[in-house]
Amino acid sequence: SVSVSTLINLKKAVESAKAGVKVARTTVAQAALNLEFTQVKAPTDGFVTNLTLRNGSQVVANKPSIGLIDRNSFWIEAFFKETDIRDVGYGETAIVTLMAYPDQPLEGKVESIGYGIAHKDGSTGVELLPNVNPNFQWIRLAQRIPVRIKLDSVPDNIQLRVGTSASVMIIKHPHVEHQLNGEIDG
Repeated sequence: SVSVSTLINLKKAVESAKAGVKVARTTVAQAALNLEFTQVKAPTDGFVTNLTLRNGSQVVANKPSIGLIDRNSFWIEAFFKETDIRDVGYGETAIVTLMAYPDQPLEGKVESIGYGIAHKDGSTGVELLPNVNPNFQWIRLAQRIPVRIKLDSVPDNIQLRVGTSASVMIIKHPHVEHQLNGEIDG
């Protein structure tokens, strides 16, 4: 036989042990969640840049700590003089020669042509228009209009890099070509 007080004490010990198990399960779940937060998962295939973290570095939630460039987000942005843009159209063929790979011209298509640029004298560019700076202040030069080129394909041996230079030739009509300088953007 067992006394009533012993049964009450044993029942309280079981309830306390059950509460301890709940606390332990919650602690394990929190640890698993924290471990999941230590993993970096990219939202897309790409290239990591500006990685300055070391083993033991602490990162803060919602604060960028590395740069990721989407592998499929590259385009060429060329700036045509306004006097040369008239006959350039969407979908026209462009031949792109990257400065880093001068012997391997690439083919692409005109993806878009800018409909405006920010006025350098007086306007602040708050209208989200590209601000293209003319080369000389003492003479009025033809403005440069951005033309975006999407490459058809890039060979495996060519590594595109954001901000590098390229030369662009757009085939406007059969046997009529125009060349200008451009930049790779991502």
